[in-house]
Amino acid sequence: MRLCRLFASIAFGLFVLTACNPSSDKPAAPGTATSTPASSAAATAPSTAPAANQPPAPVQASEQNGGQYTMLATPQPTEDSSGKTEVLEFFGYFCNHCHALDPALNAWVKKQSNRIAFKRIPVRPDEGKLYYALEAMGKLDALHEKIFNAVQVERKRVHNESAAADLVAQFGVDRNAFIEQYNSFSVQSKVMAAANTAKAYGIDGVPMVAIDGRFITSGSHAAKRPGTEQTEAGLYKSMLAIMDELLAKARQERGAGAKAATK
Repeated sequence: MRLCRLFASIAFGLFVLTACNPSSDKPAAPGTATSTPASSAAATAPSTAPAANQPPAPVQASEQNGGQYTMLATPQPTEDSSGKTEVLEFFGYFCNHCHALDPALNAWVKKQSNRIAFKRIPVRPDEGKLYYALEAMGKLDALHEKIFNAVQVERKRVHNESAAADLVAQFGVDRNAFIEQYNSFSVQSKVMAAANTAKAYGIDGVPMVAIDGRFITSGSHAAKRPGTEQTEAGLYKSMLAIMDELLAKARQERGAGAKAATK
């Protein structure tokens, strides 16, 4: 099991991603998520709204290096202007595989901090409101791991305002201040932007990582890497190795492009 499968639907004009069981708002139990083939990673919503729970139309992309990563035909714009390479993790607190990857990914991000601009993209709107509200309050870094453990280990639910507020209050967050941020325009805007980003990258399963607006890899991609141990730990070890290679590739290509532009 490598990815938590997502299903696309349209709700109130917002692109909504729901977890392994589309009829439930409970977190996916360990070992119950449906694995997603790497080839299905390239999927996104069409310009007209599909029927609820119908798979979206594919984004143009191609598998590279024996399927170890996918390259988008149309690169997505990146936000960082400091010369660092943008790295996005599409994730969900509902996803046990994201939880399993998180410690190793955090260590990788720390190791690469002088070369990358890292950002997480929550793929479910309910979790996005929780995530961006805590970010606005300056509480996200301190509580990210605690939220993951609460959802995945303690089986807490964060599917609506009341449940999310109850949970963060347990960690000492002012409940009223959190609710104000949870319903703020800025948080709503970030949730919609996250949904649009996931759509543009064709994300239909998590965890997935996008590098430099062009390259996407995941545990399912890593399964195709020669010599990969076919366990969750082995898959994510190979996934991080692929990310190292993609980061080097992106930086090399951008460096070559910059040199060519100055000639």
